[in-house]
Amino acid sequence: MIPRIRIPNVLFLALLVLPAAGCGSHRINYRGPAAEVTYTGNRPLTVTILDQRPYILRQEKPLEYVGTIRGGYGNPFNQTTESGEPFADELLFMVAESLKSRGFPVTPVSSKPGDSRKTVLTGFSAAGNARLLLITVHEWQNDYYPASFGNENSYILFNVELEVLDPKHRVVAKASVSGETNLPSGWPNETVPLFYQKKIGELLNDPKIARALQ
Repeated sequence: MIPRIRIPNVLFLALLVLPAAGCGSHRINYRGPAAEVTYTGNRPLTVTILDQRPYILRQEKPLEYVGTIRGGYGNPFNQTTESGEPFADELLFMVAESLKSRGFPVTPVSSKPGDSRKTVLTGFSAAGNARLLLITVHEWQNDYYPASFGNENSYILFNVELEVLDPKHRVVAKASVSGETNLPSGWPNETVPLFYQKKIGELLNDPKIARALQ
């Protein structure tokens, strides 16, 4: 009779995690190149972000969560911002830098988890700038399946709304981008930043937004 070999628990767990070792980085750079804004201006702006993703509000995912990457057996692992900072703060930095590069004086204002629209608007009034860019993230997460036991599959869910408000809290312009998009082949830390730059650029370059800011 062939003796049964008992695998220590620690080794067994290591074998389960091993298929994820080749799954690329678990972090994505959201402080990469700024979006290419196609117009210039000098109107003072306040920019703030509201992260309203339901799994963030329910505290099921950390503030820096941006997606999921699968191991060889489909076992999920969180993907987070490369800096470890909240996704809302990374988006705030990117939008502010994009507008500053085109001549706009920008005051970035961080929001807190669970902040309401009313709280954000009160802070805008205190800042005293001519326009508020309020960006609400309703959804943003990618999901990546490696080609271990089937075809590689990489996609992203997104729903981001941009509003421009005046000092009396009246909405001057509004635009949004949303959908579910298949990403090109490759690790998410390579494919997502380019998609992110493109979609935020679409928001900022919407003709209604451009007219409201100039």
